[in-house]
Amino acid sequence: MGDDAHGHAIALRFNGASWSAASLPAAGNDNLQGVKAFSPTDVWAVGSQVPNLASQGRTLVMHWNGSAWSVAASANPDPNSDILHAIDGVSSTDLWAVGQQAQDETLTGVPPGTRTLAEHRNGTRWSATTTPNTGDNDSLNGVAAVSSTAVFSAGAFVQTGGSIPIDRTIAERWNGSSWAVQASADVGATDNLLTGAAAIPGTGSVWAVGFRLTSSNVDQTLIERGP
Repeated sequence: MGDDAHGHAIALRFNGASWSAASLPAAGNDNLQGVKAFSPTDVWAVGSQVPNLASQGRTLVMHWNGSAWSVAASANPDPNSDILHAIDGVSSTDLWAVGQQAQDETLTGVPPGTRTLAEHRNGTRWSATTTPNTGDNDSLNGVAAVSSTAVFSAGAFVQTGGSIPIDRTIAERWNGSSWAVQASADVGATDNLLTGAAAIPGTGSVWAVGFRLTSSNVDQTLIERGP
């Protein structure tokens, strides 16, 4: 999943021997960032689209039914920008997508910037749920579903108040009724960001991955396990 750098989403499929590009419906300057497959006839992908010059981003959800991809209706709670980064769930009737909403503070100069975004599909429709934020430019970049009552998301936010703003990790958990911030680790006093998450089969735990910046401004891998 991704885009061709010219405003068109890309989906590639492996048939056991080779990769081939799938035909996707045109959504308007679109990009796909996450995918979840339940079966050969039930695959979901999420990302964003920019349908017109007045929009900074709208959520994009696509579904593969075994023969063709189609665009599914999704929620856009913020009037300016809504973007989905990742998707996971225990079934196509209990599915989560996470990302960010609102305008970026680094572009507008107006705090608090982007806010966390989580959407749920109950088998009939996608709807946005309330998620907590811990600083400026909060974003959820990965999601992992252990069960219907244990869904974990990971991302980053900008911590202000110091000599310079720095990125810090953020982790949240869905307990079946609400999202709450969970403890997550940061290494050192420089940027730490989580960009993906996956459930560990047979356990109640998840892995979250990303990167951090060393004191000498070198990017290094970051891996965390929780909760």
